[in-house]
Amino acid sequence: MHETPVLANARLSIPGLPSLTDQMLSGGLYALIAEMPPARIPVLASSLQYAWSKQQNCTVILPSHPEAFLERIDALGVYDTSRALESGKLQIFLRQDNFAKNMFRFGAERFAKELDYFGIPDDSYLIFDQADELFSLHDLSLAMEQVEALRLWFGKHRVTALLVFSRLSGNSAETLQAMMDQLSGIVRMSSGRPGLELTFDYWQSPEGTIAARQYPLLTLDNGMYKVGARAAEEMAEQIDEVQQHGPAKFFYMDEDLASLANELPGNWQRVSSLIGMLHATRGLQAATVVLSFQRHTGLRELAETVHTLRMSLGKKAHIVIREKQASLRYQNEALLLRLGVNLVIHRDIPENRLPLLLESLKGQSFDRNVDIDFEVALASVIPSGLRGYLLPPRFAREAGIIMERGTALNIPCVLVIGELVEGTSFPDILARISISRPGDLLSSDGKACYLFFNACPESALQLTLERILGAAAGTAFHEVSYLIDRREIALALSNLVHAARDVELTDYSSRVSERTSERTPERVAMEMPTVPLFYQSAEKVDGQLEAQLDEQLDTRVEISVSAPIAVQADRHFVHEPDEALEQDIDIVTAIADEEPELSSDDDEKFKFNPVADDSAMRAANQVFGKQPAPRATRAAYKKQAG
Repeated sequence: MHETPVLANARLSIPGLPSLTDQMLSGGLYALIAEMPPARIPVLASSLQYAWSKQQNCTVILPSHPEAFLERIDALGVYDTSRALESGKLQIFLRQDNFAKNMFRFGAERFAKELDYFGIPDDSYLIFDQADELFSLHDLSLAMEQVEALRLWFGKHRVTALLVFSRLSGNSAETLQAMMDQLSGIVRMSSGRPGLELTFDYWQSPEGTIAARQYPLLTLDNGMYKVGARAAEEMAEQIDEVQQHGPAKFFYMDEDLASLANELPGNWQRVSSLIGMLHATRGLQAATVVLSFQRHTGLRELAETVHTLRMSLGKKAHIVIREKQASLRYQNEALLLRLGVNLVIHRDIPENRLPLLLESLKGQSFDRNVDIDFEVALASVIPSGLRGYLLPPRFAREAGIIMERGTALNIPCVLVIGELVEGTSFPDILARISISRPGDLLSSDGKACYLFFNACPESALQLTLERILGAAAGTAFHEVSYLIDRREIALALSNLVHAARDVELTDYSSRVSERTSERTPERVAMEMPTVPLFYQSAEKVDGQLEAQLDEQLDTRVEISVSAPIAVQADRHFVHEPDEALEQDIDIVTAIADEEPELSSDDDEKFKFNPVADDSAMRAANQVFGKQPAPRATRAAYKKQAG
């Protein structure tokens, strides 16, 4: 799904860890689950040291007692926190005691606004330690809203975030797993049979996307980690496999890999078709299969092949998909990883990197359960037969169907509502717009333009919108609303249908050119970035809100450097009302009989906790107070385009 390469701007930086699982994407949101909390410190120290070597700005958000955390980092001897603080490359922020309560009451959007207010640098690296209270993990629906809001902010500002969880209960862990599609990666740190282990449930990097990968960790003399050799019994098991099955067997489809296959160890066999691949690998259990995805590749046939291979070859086989002159769409990659693929190699990765990527799969097993309803999973990613302009009723109905179909794999979708700039009419937009992907739809209520994007991550939204318009959004719209929550989209579609009933709208179908007209495609996979990209320009805080923040959050005080202290400060926050959904909405029909109610909360007083320790740079002016927001839903994302 890549259209342009995306460079990593942060790493876990554990020696011996392959780049596929070591690198993190710019603007990515990653989760580290530390089942043994003290074991996380060397990983964080190694990651911070790499950022320091690249002179990257870092922010660490802690629950309390920063001096204890910094002392443990310093004790490892690889990262000098005092030097980093004095240089300004490291910032330390503390949370309020009632952080979890405020996050639940006032929303992740308010937290994101405070990240703006406190000046978290663009293109930086943020570690949120003990992030268990960041999401309302007891409520899956609310947690999904929260993670979507944070993904939008981190992607827009190209800030890579590592969220560290250390107190997950069984139910909370299940909720976090359900949020996997909203995160760029999840890695677990646990105590296994040979000792500490890193298990990557899912991980996106510039070189590809992997799933179900496990690495043992060795502790060095200085307390840091490196990836160790597998336990002796596991090595013996591999030797037995070699003796039983002979040299490693590789099967590939791309004839361009023939020269590379001649240079690599193992038995390599080229297969000309997906059906041929099923026959060639029959009865094997330790094979590596390299499938190709090209412009003519059918999704159903590819998905069926992957699922059949995984069911027949078992968990020890390695299934790789290599993109060639085409990119998998976001939802198609998610489907294939769910059905049994170990690794997707993006089209922009050079051929000479393939041996190293295949080497990184050695000893790995695919432990996900692939016993799922294939037809239901496939239906959730099959594109609509419609694209381009539709009258509002049909636009709303089709968008609702697409959203409902995508719930099986939690495929993201976005509704963009743009108010036309003065002097621009909807026919002008039709003349300039270029929609090629099935499932991307366009309509109008006579005043604003409605664009529905299927399988579009928030972080790729700005790039997608500018590509379709052929220019910056500000040239067409003077104000743009981005809706990513399915209930908010359904409400907006309902309002559009009502508007169409009240006035007689022009049908522009006859004016739509052939490239945006309705068609019924075969099973095609259109190009779409596979990983979160980033917005080209950062959203600016609304002028009025910025003035409020300057007035209401000006709690920075000069304090003497000593032990942590607490200062009482009265803060009154002005409420910005947003629409709240008081009832569930049928996504398919998208019809609402009543206008949404508004909810608000009383102004609150918050305790500000500036913290100081032995370094003057640690005198904190950082804390996250919360501004009231609707209880039933989070605000639509609005920005001035251009």
